[in-house]
Amino acid sequence: MIDEDLDGASVMLVVAQQPFEASSEGGVWNTFATLLPVLYDDGRRARPEEFPDNKDVWWMVLPGKRGLAEPGRLITGTLETSKNAGQPGKAYYQVRPDSVEAAGSAHLVELIDVPDDWVTEPRGLVTGNRTLPLDHPPLGVVYVLWRGHLYGPLRASAEPAGADTGDWVVKLAPRDEGNTVLQVPEKALEALSPARDHRVELEVSLTNQAPVRTHHTHLCRYRLILAEDFKAVIPPGATRLHLRSEEDVLREAAKRLLSRSKRQQLQQLLELFRDMMTSEAARGGTAAEAVEIIEAMRGRLDAADRHAEELSRTLLDSGSLTEQIERAQKAAEAEHVEKHAARLRTEIDEKVHATRAALTELENKKQGLADELESLRRKNLAQLEREQAQKQKEFEQSLRDQEERLDGQKRELERQRDLLSKNLKQVAAQLAENRDGLVNQFLAISPLLRQLDLMPSGGGGGERAPALATGVITVAPVAGPKPRFEPPAFVAGRIAAKPVSEVEFFDRFVRHVEASGFKHRRLDLAAFHLSVKCNDLTILGGLPGTGKSSLPRLYVEALAGDEREDGQRRYLHVGVSPSWLDMRDLLGHTNSLDRCFQPAESGLYQHLVCAQEEEARAGLDARPYVVCLDEMNLAQVEHYFSGFIMALALPPGKREIRCFSPQVVAADDPFAAWPTLNLPRNLRFVGTVNFDETTRQLSQRVLDRANLIRLRPSYLLDAEDPAPAQATGAPVALRQFRDWVASSPKLDRSLGELIDKLREPLTRLGCPLNPRRFNAIRKFIGSAPPEVCKPEEALDLQIAQRVLPQVRNLFRPGAQEALDALKKTLETQPAGFPESLHWLEDVRAGGFPTDLFAGGESE
Repeated sequence: MIDEDLDGASVMLVVAQQPFEASSEGGVWNTFATLLPVLYDDGRRARPEEFPDNKDVWWMVLPGKRGLAEPGRLITGTLETSKNAGQPGKAYYQVRPDSVEAAGSAHLVELIDVPDDWVTEPRGLVTGNRTLPLDHPPLGVVYVLWRGHLYGPLRASAEPAGADTGDWVVKLAPRDEGNTVLQVPEKALEALSPARDHRVELEVSLTNQAPVRTHHTHLCRYRLILAEDFKAVIPPGATRLHLRSEEDVLREAAKRLLSRSKRQQLQQLLELFRDMMTSEAARGGTAAEAVEIIEAMRGRLDAADRHAEELSRTLLDSGSLTEQIERAQKAAEAEHVEKHAARLRTEIDEKVHATRAALTELENKKQGLADELESLRRKNLAQLEREQAQKQKEFEQSLRDQEERLDGQKRELERQRDLLSKNLKQVAAQLAENRDGLVNQFLAISPLLRQLDLMPSGGGGGERAPALATGVITVAPVAGPKPRFEPPAFVAGRIAAKPVSEVEFFDRFVRHVEASGFKHRRLDLAAFHLSVKCNDLTILGGLPGTGKSSLPRLYVEALAGDEREDGQRRYLHVGVSPSWLDMRDLLGHTNSLDRCFQPAESGLYQHLVCAQEEEARAGLDARPYVVCLDEMNLAQVEHYFSGFIMALALPPGKREIRCFSPQVVAADDPFAAWPTLNLPRNLRFVGTVNFDETTRQLSQRVLDRANLIRLRPSYLLDAEDPAPAQATGAPVALRQFRDWVASSPKLDRSLGELIDKLREPLTRLGCPLNPRRFNAIRKFIGSAPPEVCKPEEALDLQIAQRVLPQVRNLFRPGAQEALDALKKTLETQPAGFPESLHWLEDVRAGGFPTDLFAGGESE
């Protein structure tokens, strides 16, 4: 059960794992860990059921707090609701990063049990070279339980006992400068109620995974009491002990001695004074007593020197100074790192950011140079191909001229032979009646026979006149190669047009739609433009007569601008037939007998060849191609469009459609050069669907890859024959389409939090936000210019077009509650989300055929 009052509560927690780094939005790397709640600041024990799902709390570790992220360490922090609250397997709460501090003795007391045989007297508790094993890093100030008494407060310094063991070694020392500690009977703790004396056992992870996800865990035991509760049970007259370690005793003895330099100065003065007094005594003076005093003082100084040397040697041999120096050095290093960690991390982040920015700039320059080189190569290639095509055209024209001359000569020869055949028949008939007259006629036509090479021109003895045949003379046709399919001239592309801003083009598109007699909402036109720009497949839905089939054509005309005629050739309208069963009905099939490929009547194959060739020749200067699959759900989309669905999901350059095997068709087949088509970047598909009883269901597999835009009949003017309109302006090329789509889209934090709130009810409705849908939504929103569509409107459109159409199984348990949760969440948003709420109202009222989209699961 989730307690809403925990938001803002102060809690004492235990670090549950080693920290790990993960990338957040924008490519920034942050450090994270999980925490186990122990106590609230009022002393109540934290219950595991208050912290779903894994009984832990999420923590983003700031650079300055990195030293606290050690498994088993006690810290304090303020709770707040997590961004991932409500997601299965995610923590409901997180600590505010800036509120995290190390747990201190001002609010909490930790008791540590010390074995009776660890030391023989209380002073041994604070001996510097003695360490106490412990299963967790303690608080900085603790009390110890030894032989029935409490001793403290004691300062605790801890170090790991070994790598990946979870154990620690602790050294104790008096906290006060006077080395005084309290000695309190353990029975004084009996005044505390069990609810205020907390004995806690927790499993922590020794890896960078949470304890519930690893077997490499370690058991930590704590005994904790609030400072105010502990203070209440300490007797007013508690015994105070003066505990000094061996090092402190030696240090105090050393303070009683003069420094070496001072002692040397005193020794020199005493020697000088002794010499003076000795001279005075030799002359019979009274300085003998002073000489004795000086000798005694020198003896004490010598003893002090020896004592000092022995003390120094003892300190060096004991190793106490070495350990203190090492501890002081480590403490200074830790303090320096802790003090400057944020600055050092900031400097590192700045250098990394600058390096990444420089790398990104170099990559952009590299891509720009590659694009320019590719564009120049394609232009040169296109120029060579145009010259070759011109020469080939001239050669083919010359060949046709020669063939026409030969055909004319052949027809004249046939005419003359027919005439001669008729004349010979007449001669044969006359020969029977009048031989002499026929000879005279034959002599009359002999010049013609010689001209036709039917009679020898000379009278050579061995030659015979050719036989004269009667009847019709037939000539066998001349066989020749079949003409190769050649894309139209406009496929060669155009030179780079004047750049067009997206806002300028969208205004042109809106004006062109209105000038053509249609009245669509500006928001629907924005949704269509953004969908076509960001997605390979867009679906326009609605009842018949809502202008679905006209909108793609108007969009292509707006894209073409001044290139109206060529732009119309780049648009293809395909009427889907209910009899279509597979891709051959859409593209074409092979004739094995004739060894040729026969494209389908749709013309899609030739259209795709032109789109591929133009993109290959013109590169980023290629113009967009649009294919409209009208009434696409008259047949099963997954059957005749299956290859396209799979290919469009692949990255550009790998989206291949296999049309036929090269071995099946002859080498001279007009389409032999294109057995496989690569769907280019300048190709977009638009499908129209009717919401009536004649249509097929659209599966989640299709809807998962497309935006479904509903058009309502109330937004269309009553114009049976809209007047033709001309869109003017510079044409839009693939280069603009690429620049209009955000390469690294970002979501506002408020929109991201709203999407997180919608995940759970959408999962219950059978349409979870999988990575493909989420990335498509983020791309759509991030690529929407504010002048065309605001971010909140873009998210509203995506929920209505990409998410809610996949809602299904509304009669299963919990579906209506999930719909209510969606509606409630959207209604509370400042933007209103009218498109999504309208869809939900249609679904609830039964006015929209949700079963139209009840197909199988998406891939």
